[in-house]
Amino acid sequence: MLGNHGGSAPGEAVSRGPSDDGDLAEETPARGRRGALAFYVIAAAVGIIASGLSFAEFFTSRFDRIAGNFGDARLIIYLHEHWYNVYRGREAWLSPPFFFPVKHVLAYSHTLFLQSLPYSLLRLTGLDPYVSFEATLLLFSWVGYGATVGLLCQLEVRRGFAIIGAVLFVFSNILHIWIIAPQSYTIMLIPLVLLWVAKAVAYGSQRRTRTLLLLSAAGISCSLILFSDFYTGWFFGFFALMVGALATSTHRELRSRCIMFVRESWSLIVPALLAASLALLPFIITYGPAILSNQGRPFDQLALYALPFADIVNVHTGNLVWGRLLGRIDAGYDNLGMAYGLPPGLLCGFVVVVALMLARRRVLPWERGDLRFALVSRSTAVVLLAWALLFKTRHSLLWHMVWHRVPGASAIRLTQRFQYQLSLAVVVAVVAALSAAWDAASRRTVPGRPLWRAMALVAIGVASAFLLLEQVNLVETHWISRREEQDRLGAISAPPARCESFFIQQAAIPRLPGIALQVDAMLISQRLAVPTINGYSGFNPPGWLLGNPSHPEYLDYVASWASAHHLRQPCAYQVLGKWTAEPLARRRAAGEGPQAAPPLPTNPIHPGQPR
Repeated sequence: MLGNHGGSAPGEAVSRGPSDDGDLAEETPARGRRGALAFYVIAAAVGIIASGLSFAEFFTSRFDRIAGNFGDARLIIYLHEHWYNVYRGREAWLSPPFFFPVKHVLAYSHTLFLQSLPYSLLRLTGLDPYVSFEATLLLFSWVGYGATVGLLCQLEVRRGFAIIGAVLFVFSNILHIWIIAPQSYTIMLIPLVLLWVAKAVAYGSQRRTRTLLLLSAAGISCSLILFSDFYTGWFFGFFALMVGALATSTHRELRSRCIMFVRESWSLIVPALLAASLALLPFIITYGPAILSNQGRPFDQLALYALPFADIVNVHTGNLVWGRLLGRIDAGYDNLGMAYGLPPGLLCGFVVVVALMLARRRVLPWERGDLRFALVSRSTAVVLLAWALLFKTRHSLLWHMVWHRVPGASAIRLTQRFQYQLSLAVVVAVVAALSAAWDAASRRTVPGRPLWRAMALVAIGVASAFLLLEQVNLVETHWISRREEQDRLGAISAPPARCESFFIQQAAIPRLPGIALQVDAMLISQRLAVPTINGYSGFNPPGWLLGNPSHPEYLDYVASWASAHHLRQPCAYQVLGKWTAEPLARRRAAGEGPQAAPPLPTNPIHPGQPR
């Protein structure tokens, strides 16, 4: 294990119940197998029930309601389908046909490569893009749930609390809400990476093949996570580096164990690092030009989206337990775009754990010299530091230090998405403390007062149930109607034969923001195999000013783009399936170009583009 003591097989949770001295020795293995089977059945049942509740809108609508909003979620469906076409040799992987004729536009956004793998397999079975997308999210949630259970068991948390912890993280309030912008569902792979690393350290040099495979899998996964979802990969690397630096500098035993592990297993670590480096090549190829050109976002843009500290408890007014109270405190808690907080009960539990650790009380399942205690306790310290950096006060935002000094930080606009990863560290600390409290209450015997023990166990159970209950949020997160999308896109006629590219001129989805219109153009382009000069991504190409089709000078912007890129007359797609290919009238004098980008209509999730 990761601790200083042995005696448990890797991945096994230590039995912590009443003494088994009275049992026959030969009955122990069979009973252990039955207990393990029962645990797996219970864990699977809980995971299926929890995912069924989380994806209830999809199932109760007979597979019609699809997770996400009309901007980011449909962009992700587009990118998944792009990869599916790449695998079939129909599109160039770096240049999906939007922002035409600009090349290498995949680098303007997340690539979603890892999500595209199960998606493409599902598409091969005959499922349509929308069901394949939803099933991919469901599959990722199952992977995250199973990996979190395994990780907590590897840390020797009681099995029941490992299940509770997995539900608290994977099917949490924050991840339920932000399935509306599901690009960060790659976070579900982080517990799997941590589980592989923990098992590799447990095996060490004694089982070299397994250690090599686990370290290689972890390294390759980290590289591909960074390639697939830069936010998740960067936040994970940043958090891991801070925890590692703090732990090795303040814990002598951990530092010596790390040195010893490297000495004993260097012949396994080097091939794993080589495999991770090779897996990083797609990231370098895709984002290398942007890195070399120092492409990033101004800090003022980041500060605009940063959240005040009061939003650390913003679980939205749709939360079953806290929603009504939050709505009475401040109407701003109804803004879905700012709901990146953690439930107050979980936060209070985390604060209590930190306070007891500072008081040097035994609150976690491990001794203070144990390596697991070192890592988990330092993780709690990094969580507190991260919150101090993320949330802005009235006069300052400390994240500026990170933005200015840490490579890659300037590419991130929504720093509050760091909360997804911080929630995992919070859950691990709180659940480990609950497990330790249960062990202590189970062992404690007070002569003449057996009621105290029962009351303690009931209190721990009630607290655990409350933590689960406060994660329930009733807000609708499946905004896309699969049937409406298919009917609308299926009714689009073929463009005129001379159309080499097109732009969207009027609202194909009435009453929705301009972002949705851009994604409409991309989906139409993908369906008809005709490039579009419209597009939506994290960054826009230089000189592209077509974000608002309702702008009075929109046609002039189209004409300027076509002229600058030597395009033939782009066709215009209008609402109700009408195509036009007449020359665009220019209202500006020759040679005079637009001076500033037109504003986009307000998006219901964020005050600007959500990415």
